[in-house]
Amino acid sequence: MVPAKAVLIATDSRRPLTVHVNNFCKALLLGGWLLLLAGCATTDQQVEQTPRAEAVLETRVKAALLETPGLGAAAIIVRKEGQGVVLSGFVESEDKKDQAEEIAAGVEGVQRVDNQLEVKY
Repeated sequence: MVPAKAVLIATDSRRPLTVHVNNFCKALLLGGWLLLLAGCATTDQQVEQTPRAEAVLETRVKAALLETPGLGAAAIIVRKEGQGVVLSGFVESEDKKDQAEEIAAGVEGVQRVDNQLEVKY
């Protein structure tokens, strides 16, 4: 006869192999927690690949561009790359392209500006 708190696992031999329900549940819960923790660690590592400092610098440069009247900064895309930023998108003249580069270079933390802005005629 199988005890009330046990589960019959196999009957290959003359004696049935039993596992107590409490121990089985504890093992199952522990395994679930280990999988959950492993999943959380992976997520944290993926988030760290995009540091908040990149977004902060991009935002500072974009804000400086937007504060300049008549520049048309809404059409300028700012992306951090290495120790600098890349400006892409469109401006209305070569003067505005140069002005955008000067503004970006003047933002604290920007060491290099790759100006890929295109002049739309």
